[in-house]
Amino acid sequence: MPGWGWVILALVMIGGVAYGLVYAYRHLRSAVHMGGMFATALDKRLGRMADAKAAPRRPKDPAFTQPFSATMERYAEAQAQVEERRDRKRDRHVKTWADWSQFNA
Repeated sequence: MPGWGWVILALVMIGGVAYGLVYAYRHLRSAVHMGGMFATALDKRLGRMADAKAAPRRPKDPAFTQPFSATMERYAEAQAQVEERRDRKRDRHVKTWADWSQFNA
């Protein structure tokens, strides 16, 4: 092979290595960014869990010792909380799917 062929091969090899380094750097930077976002989201959720556990709950009397109307009110409040959690969950899912639909756009 003539000398200029080796020069072309060396330039192609150097270009491939340079492209690989750029590719690896961009993906590493993206992974670090996503890791930071994950850590922030995890910290926020764990903070909410800690706040929820820190709030002292006073024990409630058993339902059979109270009037039926009080038991019905407690049940209605519990069901309202269940519906609120479901709504928040649905909103999170809708937001996540909206984010994914725009991910590669």
